[in-house]
Amino acid sequence: MSEYCMKCMSPLNGNTICPVCGFDTANNEVPADQLQPGTRLQNNRYIIGKALGQGGFGITYIARDTTLDTRIAVKEFFPHEYATRQQINSMMNSKVTLKDRKRSAVLLKGKEKFLQEARSLARFSEVPGIVRVRDFFEENNTAYIVMEFLEGTDLRGRLKTELFQTDELFKLMEPIF
Repeated sequence: MSEYCMKCMSPLNGNTICPVCGFDTANNEVPADQLQPGTRLQNNRYIIGKALGQGGFGITYIARDTTLDTRIAVKEFFPHEYATRQQINSMMNSKVTLKDRKRSAVLLKGKEKFLQEARSLARFSEVPGIVRVRDFFEENNTAYIVMEFLEGTDLRGRLKTELFQTDELFKLMEPIF
């Protein structure tokens, strides 16, 4: 059993049901393209939990920084059109491989842009409304961005459920402008 809940990354303290979020630790099914909860990165510094979201070029996970003992978010560069995970003895491996070796230049260029995104975000760490980048690195034939974990709903999620007046939207976007 894991020492942390893979859904909220709270300490389990010997429980099989998370006392914070109610997640049953026996529920371990994840899509084959995602890292397995409990995967450790950067010499065991980061413990990966469940995926928070997935897009065309990446997967974002809740995670735990074991050095700082804090929850974080880890974004993995994983372009679904070009990448897959290796399977070894019916178990998924963390390493990312190409679906088509002819596309390796595209994958390398995308990974460099992903790392450039991390550098750009890190420069704006003091701007309100922009998530703070804590680290970024390459591992498993791909790249990762480690960011602060923020509770709540992003603007995209809010736009799906709420109606905003134009002036409200501009006020929300002001720090970014």
